[in-house]
Amino acid sequence: MKKTLFSLLLAFSTLVAHADVPLVEQAPIEFDPVPVEAVAKLIPAAIAGRGWVTRHTGPGHMEAKLDRTKLWVAVDIAYTDHSVTITYAGSENFDYREAMAGQPAKIHSKYINWTRNMAADIRKAILTYQASALPPPTPPATTKPLEQ
Repeated sequence: MKKTLFSLLLAFSTLVAHADVPLVEQAPIEFDPVPVEAVAKLIPAAIAGRGWVTRHTGPGHMEAKLDRTKLWVAVDIAYTDHSVTITYAGSENFDYREAMAGQPAKIHSKYINWTRNMAADIRKAILTYQASALPPPTPPATTKPLEQ
């Protein structure tokens, strides 16, 4: 009896963990100005480690795609010298349902997690770039008079 109950609870928790959720896009990533050419290079480098593959689709735009064995998801990434915006572009076997009759669009819960991680990776790459571009700190002024 306990094994059956445990199996049912495990199956139910698995279903809930992969439930469809409202498609909510990540907030735009905003930062102090960085050369747009640098932003265009930082994005692919930042997200490649998680398996995203990018291709430029026009000035200030690229598509990023994550392809797994039986599913894929793609996002459009719009970027400028001071912001990056990630929006849903398409998917297969990701349970996407368009908004209908006042209900929001729905998608597999992994989309939210994957794009949250993507945004965090991009933000970290830009902040790291900005920190490395800072001039070295100047030494404090000495108050001792020079010896003669």
